[in-house]
Amino acid sequence: MEQPASLCYPPLDWFWGRHEPEQYMRLLLVVPLALDLAKLLFLAWVYWAFEPNKSLQNRHAFTISEVFAWHQRQDASRHDSPTASGKQRHNDSVQGTAERLEQGPLRQRSFTRMPSDDRMTLSACAADVPPRLKPRWTAHMEMTLSGLSGVAWLLLLSIRRPWGLAIALVCVMLGGGGLMLFPLPEDPSQRTPRQLVGHYIFAVLTFAAFAGALAFGHGTCDPTLLAFVGMVSASGLAACASHCEPLVRSPCRAQGLTLLTAALEWSAVVSFYISLMVPGPGSGSQDRSGY
Repeated sequence: MEQPASLCYPPLDWFWGRHEPEQYMRLLLVVPLALDLAKLLFLAWVYWAFEPNKSLQNRHAFTISEVFAWHQRQDASRHDSPTASGKQRHNDSVQGTAERLEQGPLRQRSFTRMPSDDRMTLSACAADVPPRLKPRWTAHMEMTLSGLSGVAWLLLLSIRRPWGLAIALVCVMLGGGGLMLFPLPEDPSQRTPRQLVGHYIFAVLTFAAFAGALAFGHGTCDPTLLAFVGMVSASGLAACASHCEPLVRSPCRAQGLTLLTAALEWSAVVSFYISLMVPGPGSGSQDRSGY
């Protein structure tokens, strides 16, 4: 009787490229991945620190797609508005005036003597203030990290020649480019079916490239791959459940699904980078994985 074929395959020999001298080749592999992960976390921190509509009251979590879409809108606003800095200073002045009137030591005197029409005008003016642009130094930092990452990837591909990792990199870049072509508007009511379909197709392709890199580089039964697939699948199910009206009638439940989706998505991507930098015991022998 023939034995059933096993679904567990070892990592490919040519995925990691050269591995001698060991320490030097390991450094070549770790540096570009660490820079890409640092850039991703930096973009997330900038979003968290400078997005005015984000707070624990109205948004408990944010996905990677939201971070990229927000930065894309910020860059477009900065390029389309050469006087953005002057407008931003004016908006800051308006917001500061409103805050001083509402929170300053002369709060009671100001509001008791200010007519109701003036208060309504001031509130409407503050509400119409467009979103503030992120500081310029954050854009310079992003460009610096991108430049360093590009140089590190060129050194890795030219010296170590990890052909499997190079193929995965191209697939991820194509998926990321597709996500930039179909960014989701911040307001869910403005999202068209074309944007939703295009965005989620390229998101699936990107995460499939991540899973393929782990499968070919670590083996199909490696715990890192199984954990990644589990987190991505759970995140997708939570995202689908968050769009199902019978399941999100309760605001607490809707916020919980949003938090679960974002937490699983970020955990999966961070674990992907760490898995490629520090292969686990299930990634095969040292001569196979490049270590």
